[in-house]
Amino acid sequence: MRIVARPAPTRPFAARLLVALVGALVLIAGWPWLARAQEAPAWYGCQPGPAGPARPPDPAPPVEAATPPMEAFLFVDGEQAGRLLHGVGFNLEPTLWSCPDFHPVFQTYIADLLRPALVRVGITQRPWVPVGARRMEELSWAVYQRELDSPAMQPSWEFLAELNRQGIAPLVSLWGAPGAMTHNGMPTGRLRPEHFDHFVEYYEAAIDYLVRQRGIRIGAASVMNEPNCGDGARIAPAEYAYLARLLGARLEPYGVPLYGPETCDAETALNYLEALLAEPEALKYFALLGVHQNSLGPEVQHLVERVRGAGLALPVYVTEYTSFAYGNLDNGQPASDEWGYALDLAGLLAWHLASGADAALYWDGVDYLQEHHAAITQWGLLSGPTANPPLAPRQRFWAMLQMVHPLQPGSRVLHLDLDAPPSLVPLAVLAPANQGEALTVLLVNLGGPVEVDMLLRNLPTPLTSLRVFRSSAAETLVDLGFVEPEAGLLHLEVPARAIVTLTQQSGPLQEPAGPRQTAGGSGQ
Repeated sequence: MRIVARPAPTRPFAARLLVALVGALVLIAGWPWLARAQEAPAWYGCQPGPAGPARPPDPAPPVEAATPPMEAFLFVDGEQAGRLLHGVGFNLEPTLWSCPDFHPVFQTYIADLLRPALVRVGITQRPWVPVGARRMEELSWAVYQRELDSPAMQPSWEFLAELNRQGIAPLVSLWGAPGAMTHNGMPTGRLRPEHFDHFVEYYEAAIDYLVRQRGIRIGAASVMNEPNCGDGARIAPAEYAYLARLLGARLEPYGVPLYGPETCDAETALNYLEALLAEPEALKYFALLGVHQNSLGPEVQHLVERVRGAGLALPVYVTEYTSFAYGNLDNGQPASDEWGYALDLAGLLAWHLASGADAALYWDGVDYLQEHHAAITQWGLLSGPTANPPLAPRQRFWAMLQMVHPLQPGSRVLHLDLDAPPSLVPLAVLAPANQGEALTVLLVNLGGPVEVDMLLRNLPTPLTSLRVFRSSAAETLVDLGFVEPEAGLLHLEVPARAIVTLTQQSGPLQEPAGPRQTAGGSGQ
């Protein structure tokens, strides 16, 4: 996508500073909890506890005052079709499967409506070692597998098997290492190099259990979640490349490739990429490169450009994205502005895919206890099983449905020329060939009203009309009927803080039959 005349939306420094501050506060607040978590049994089921009460929401960020509409011009050229998308997806907590109420909800809202092509899960919320184990002498392959085979773990493995039945081979990650292997005895401590071989055995034991003993198909395994910043053991770039080479060789016989570096932002990922490029024996085990990116900006585009400039054909996934602008949802705090949060998510998804990412996975699908945060976190598209009403879609769910509906695997991203205010984030895709290569244009307007003149050219499917859907703070997937471009030209008024979809695809977006519940809470 080429931005003309007005600056692209960039918030890199402020966003990184906010993420760093939030991460530091989470680590400080969670430090005693992480120690206690290794001493207490795990909590599962529909009443997961023991999470403290959720804090009230922070004040909502101010909404821009009403302004006259700004003008925008968007040129969509079907002859400049780019890469094929691998699809979109979500992070999900597999322990949720221990709550039977979640099973039909997963099928109805996630599998049938959102239709994720990709799902990423943490293997477990805590290291698979016995409670209280602190010395390497207490750990072994047999010990790891005994923990993985414990009754409390079985619902998680049943969930992975359910994903397989849905045609999804999940990406797996892990939130740290056993304390016996880190410099401070904490899962998020620095992984000590003298224990790299022990860590590889620890990881292999889990893959062996899942693949060989449970028959679960795994798409790829992350070397470590967030090795530079937060919910994972710390590993420096050069050490990461060395560890990846050891781990990749051990997992290859199971048919499980690697992915990573899963840093907290795409800019830092460049350091890990350079280390991997210098270690080709490690890089050969990677099926994809995955990063986290929670802000608009050029970081993902720069990473993709470096990957392609290095001659790598590996796809680039944003394996986590979310917004930190509406409260500390990690701490069980509800979003202070539900529609503002939903808009941020839609803008991030469109921006990451337009910037060159081959796939993007939102954090997080459904609220549930995160032991390492000592809270039932509030990132979910669906509320958690303890909410009132339980396991119900929030407004952000319907916004996400509007976004992901056309972004199926095999969809092709189109090149855009855009002259617009930076608050307007567009994405245009062609459906897969077996769906007639129908055009869909997504417009996420984060700011004031915009009048868009759009020129559509060289489309593989004859352009007669486009069906229009709109969501806003007061609307959910409103079907506005059809617009008919004249000689490929159309004029569209996009209201402030709204998501607009124009599509050639047949059939409206559908909600499940029956009355729709919406999760309660601030701004919900």
